[in-house]
Amino acid sequence: MRPRPLAYVVVVVAIAVALGAHAGAQAHTASVWQASSGLLPTQVCPAWTLADTSASDPVLAPSGLTISDTTGEDLFYFQTDALDIVPVPDPIVFEGRMRFVSGASSANNRAPANIVITTAADTGALLGIGADEIFLTGAGDVRAQSASVDTNDASHTYRIEVTATGAVTVFYDGVMTLTGSTYTSAAAFGPIRSLIWGEGSNPASGSHVWESVAHNLATCASGTTSSTTTLGATTTVPTTTVPTGPATTSTPTTSSTSSSAPSGPTTTTSGKPPKHTTTSTTAPPPPDCGDDVAPGTVNAVRCRLGILADQLDGANGLGPFRSKLQKTLVQARGRADEAASACDARDDKTASRRMKQTAKYLQKMTHRLSNLSARKKLAAELRAGLIQVIESIRADVAGLRKRPCGAP
Repeated sequence: MRPRPLAYVVVVVAIAVALGAHAGAQAHTASVWQASSGLLPTQVCPAWTLADTSASDPVLAPSGLTISDTTGEDLFYFQTDALDIVPVPDPIVFEGRMRFVSGASSANNRAPANIVITTAADTGALLGIGADEIFLTGAGDVRAQSASVDTNDASHTYRIEVTATGAVTVFYDGVMTLTGSTYTSAAAFGPIRSLIWGEGSNPASGSHVWESVAHNLATCASGTTSSTTTLGATTTVPTTTVPTGPATTSTPTTSSTSSSAPSGPTTTTSGKPPKHTTTSTTAPPPPDCGDDVAPGTVNAVRCRLGILADQLDGANGLGPFRSKLQKTLVQARGRADEAASACDARDDKTASRRMKQTAKYLQKMTHRLSNLSARKKLAAELRAGLIQVIESIRADVAGLRKRPCGAP
């Protein structure tokens, strides 16, 4: 396993985090996502990143976010750069509520649904959720303690606590069910602190519906979380600025090269964007980015990419990151131009592929701003502002994947 011509809205999501206070929990601002908010995990603050090599996109409904893939595919969410709380809470707490639908795995140490917590380089804890069973992996990256519990008749809450000493405890609907320890495995974990949930193991496949995810290892980088919560029983009201756009029933896809085991995000997204064949039609000229550009169109995305280019040109403090980001942005703009050409030729299929490629280049920009080097060398406010813009453009691109050229 491993963004300005468009209007913005401030979405205030009130979420009660009923995470059952356990001994040792500390007060930290929680990262919370709920399907009932109507937002994808990529749209909350701090945002989750989607790793996707599946033919299916996650499907969002008020009742939950459905993740489905087949063997050899990956479809999971992760956070890395947001996980910078100092001091690190003890214990680290991750809680997800989900219903297992179906799935299978050809590997005994991987399940169709996984929750992975990387606490240090190549070290962490992994919880597998399968058909009426849950298990932890342990030293040697092998299956360790397991339990037979209902996973598919209804939604259940899975809470994982990892202490500073490496003790791992799993609670199933509030009842302590599994215990274990963190262990070192480059195949299971990444080189930097991260959190992963979903399906990200090549030998496994399945379908599951996620209602909510919360953890105490992040704060909103843009400072828009309006209250704090102890991962116990208080209410948190995150306030996030997100772009207006189409209903979030699909998400952008990313390149993934995961091994047979879940691995850290740095390995799952390191592959080069796919090669493409350009259309023979000459790209249309840049659109007039005035008020007459219709939101939710390829031309609106092209406008926003142009504004982002200006933002990169004028940003102070980017240093050598500027040229690398600009190079990737040129590639993203090229694919968006080709999508516009395809729409002019009434080739919706090609336009859809170009939008997918645009999203992948944008994601590459986010990852460049999220890696360890950027976190050390760039101001947090600068990184957070650029990531917010890039990810909101990427959300617009995702909304154009199905019908990039509008209604037939």
